Parts: sequence; structure tokens; C-alpha cells
Amino acid sequence: MMKIKKKITLKVQFMKIKAFQSTANGEIPLTKMYSITNGQKLKLVLFTEETDFSHQNITHIEILNPLDQRVILGKIPKLTDATIASLEVIIPDSWIGGRYIATVINLEKKSVCSCSFILKPKNSLINYLTEKSIRPNWLLHYKLYIHNRTSKPIGNFSSYIALPMNIQPFQIVKELTINPRTLKLSSDLEGNQWVHYENKRIDPGEKIEIGYTSKIQSNPLLISRLLHVKENSNPYSAEFIEPYLKPEPHIESNHIEIIKLASTIKTSNPLDYAKRAIRVVNRTLKYKIQPKELGAAFAIENKEGDCTEYAALFVALCRTKGIPARTNAGFILADNNWERHATAEFMLNGKWMPVDVTGQSINEVFIGHLPNNIILTRGNWMGGTLAQEISYRYQIIDQSQKLDVNADWKIIMVKKDSKISDHSSEKISKKKVKIISPKITTTNKIRILSEKVASKGSMHFSQKHNYRLDNDPIVMDKSKNKKTTISFSYSIPDVLKKGIIKNKRITISNNSSELINGAFIIQSNNDGIYRIHYIKPLKLEPALEKIIAPHIDLSGNSIIQLQFVFINRIGRELKRETIKTSIY
Repeated sequence: MMKIKKKITLKVQFMKIKAFQSTANGEIPLTKMYSITNGQKLKLVLFTEETDFSHQNITHIEILNPLDQRVILGKIPKLTDATIASLEVIIPDSWIGGRYIATVINLEKKSVCSCSFILKPKNSLINYLTEKSIRPNWLLHYKLYIHNRTSKPIGNFSSYIALPMNIQPFQIVKELTINPRTLKLSSDLEGNQWVHYENKRIDPGEKIEIGYTSKIQSNPLLISRLLHVKENSNPYSAEFIEPYLKPEPHIESNHIEIIKLASTIKTSNPLDYAKRAIRVVNRTLKYKIQPKELGAAFAIENKEGDCTEYAALFVALCRTKGIPARTNAGFILADNNWERHATAEFMLNGKWMPVDVTGQSINEVFIGHLPNNIILTRGNWMGGTLAQEISYRYQIIDQSQKLDVNADWKIIMVKKDSKISDHSSEKISKKKVKIISPKITTTNKIRILSEKVASKGSMHFSQKHNYRLDNDPIVMDKSKNKKTTISFSYSIPDVLKKGIIKNKRITISNNSSELINGAFIIQSNNDGIYRIHYIKPLKLEPALEKIIAPHIDLSGNSIIQLQFVFINRIGRELKRETIKTSIY
């Protein structure tokens, strides 16, 4: 806890907080034109003008870094209306560059006043750490090695390898190269994508390599602390929502102990419920690596689990309360090492909100996406579905045959303007990979070694046959606004006093002859950090329009990009428009 100095001063009119750089020659105000850097002294000054502090009940000053993580918490001493308080701190080298917000907090844990300042990294190392924390570009090399070590041929090999998902605005696949050159790309209704490889005959001793290299831009996605959601309304059909509400293997939302645990979360606010469910999961479970995916029922019965069980129990708690939710699978950068990782999503007013449940603080809960996460698949991969990193099957002549299948992967950080071809010589260090354990099923003529997959009724694919004559990269479509039937009309000023948008009409029009369901989102982009301020579920009737007048608080002094976005049920952007606005 930081110590805060206090001294007597004259009465002034409102409570304010201001940031300065403290030097031997005096204090320099931190403004849009003047920043601070690591090693320099920051001074925050709190003062008032004829305000009765007894009504304010202020208790603390906190500083949040650009990712909304608390880096300083200072207790405010008892003040009178003739008191000024100040907090001084030497900026440590561990602080990344970007916009910081200092806020005065009252007894109700609400903001009384705030200010912002810009920190510019003092050297290349801190600048690198800033890039890694806020706007990294990752290069994911992935290979599957297949070797027939038997003396007989193996037939009809079929494999699916998950590709990183393109999820605007926080995970953008910029470039993709796949090997071999003849390939199929498969996708499902959740937006998952796979490389689908088939080989009718693998001869004895034959070795095959298949895989991909993907360049991924990762951006932070945060939720504004001032986002207010009274109720959870989903604009989509019951048929689409139902799978995310019902119990299933490993997500046993009908388990009696899970129902009891959900009943202890006393709130009707869906966003608040999700935050409390994260706390409950982290308070209930002890982290322990498990030998396989065990899920929610195991977690609640044994009070332990790894990231898979944390995510599964959170999803089960949400479903118990009627909040659509699902698990995700991918990778996480932890302690400078990339590992496989399970996360989750819950639907809030028509938008899937990402959340990493594992290891969260009981006091400070984070909902959103940080750039050290890469999502590969959405959906319950634990239940033997195709929503997994790898699945495969093949035919054998006799039971003694077994195909040797192994996967290797490597993730590195690259420059924003680099190409996949610039890193073609990167070596992949071999890693042990958990692949679906195949089981043998008997037919009249042959034995089939196959993964357990979902029933045909729940498998939906849109396959694109792409026969390539070379191995040039597939450059992802970078157009922000494809041809769309959605249009926006609004009048937002270039300058916003105190960052308040109020009584400003926004019109969302459906110019097509079909019903369009989705969510309208207002988000800001500040130096690559996206923050959601408003979510509105909408059912747009053909050739009609909806008019809304949101109340949004964009606190802090800065110039930001304000974005209006309309998304569909898998999060794909149907329309996006961006304006620049200045806040003072």
C-alpha cells in the first residue's frame, strides 16, 4: 500500500485529481503534449473546491495500466474540505508504455474523479515489452508428422488440424500458409476452421508432413468499467442458443452440486453474475494438472482441476442460470513459455465475451482478451467432437497395425510488417501433443481406427476445395467493410466534454429484404487497445431501421478512435465504421 502525503491548502469548488512529473525544479503537468517515462517521479494531486468530503467518503487512489490492471493502490488519509492530498511514485521499469488512468475511489468502490497520463518507454527493452503486452504479432508454426512403421499399407487416412480463428477485433489472422499444396479448408457454424487432409494409401515406411504457418495480430479487448447491462437479451433463434444452455458431457450444468453452487451467486445482472462465477470457481477449485480432460462434474466433486476444469465449471454455472456459454481451446504465453490452454465465452446481449477463468484474483476479475492468448477452437472438444486441435482416422489390414502420428508447434513474436516467408527457416522444437485416442471398430471386411466424433446431425461443414499450384501464402481479406446490407447514421461531435455521449441518436438500418439478427457495439480503439462501452442486441426487420440513444462515458483525456460495429451470431463483423474524437 502506497503512503499518501497531505498538506493544508485553500478551499477551492469540485474534487479533482491531476498528474504531474515531479522534478527538482518543480512540477510539470502531464498533458497530451507532455508524457512521463520509466525512472521519473510521478506525482498525483487531489484537491477540492468547497466540497464536503464527509459526503464523498473517498478512501483510495488507484492507478490502472493500459490493460486496466491495477499497478498502484494508495489509501487516502482522513481529509477536510481544506486539505490537499498527493501521491508520489518513481515509475518502475516494469510499467509498459501507454495511457494510464488514476482514479479516486469512494466507499461504494465507485469512481469520484479521474485523470490520465501517457507513459513513453525509456528504452528498447521496455518498448519491446510494451509491444509484447499490447499489440504483438505472433507466428504460429504447426506440423503433423505421420509415419507408417508397419510392413503393410494403411488406407483412407483423414485428419483435421485446427487453424487459428479470425475473431475481430482481438485476434486477426493476417497471413496463412498451408502445406501440402493441395488442401481442403473446412469450417463449421461456430466459425471454427480446419485443414482437412486425406490420403488414400500410406505405404510401409512412408513419412508425411502436413501443417501450416499463421501470422496472428493479437489485440487486447477490455470491457469498460462503466459498461452497464441490466438484463441479458439474445437476438438469435432458440435453435442456435439451445446447445449453449443445455448440459452435455464434461459440462454437467444439471449436476446437483453445480446447481447448488450457482444458487449461492445472488444477482440478476448477467455481467455481474459472470464476474461472481469467476470468483466462485477460483475460490472453489485448487489448481492441479490433470492427466486428461475431466470437466465440470469432476471439478465440483473433487474441488480441483486445471484450466480445462476451471473453464468447464464456469460454463456449467452460466448455463445453470440461463446464460449461453461455451469452452474454447488454444494456447497461452505463461512465464515466457507457450502452453495449451482452455478458456471460455459467455453471451452478453448477443456478443460472445471471452474470459480466461483460471487463476483469477478473487478481488480483481477480468473479462476480455489479453494478447498472450491464442484461440484455436470454440466448443466442447472434451465431448469427442471435432472441435479439437487434431483428430484423425484411417483403415488397417490387421489389428497389429498402428500409425505413428505426432505434432510439433512453435510460436514466436515477429515484427508487424514481416511476412511468413521471412521466417521460413524457423525450426520447430518437438513437443508432446495430446491427440484424440482412436478406438477400433469392426466392420465386415476391415478394422477402422477412428476418433470418436459427433453424430451426423450435429456436424455442419462448408468445405472449400482449394487446389494450389504453389505454396504462396494465403493472405487474409483485410477489407474492413465488405459489401453489406447494414448502414449507420449518426452525428457525434469531434470533441466530447468529459467523454460523455448522451442524447445522440444513432440509426441502424437493414437495407435488405431479410431479417438480420445481431448485436450493435460501440467500442473505442486507443493505441490498439479495444474497449467495449455499449452492447445492444437487435433484430433488424427487412427494409426497416432501429434508433437508439446510448449514454456512454469515455472518461479520460485523449484522442481515440470510436467504432460502431454490427456483428452476427459467431462474432463476424457485418458492418464497422470508425470516427476520431477528442476527449477533454
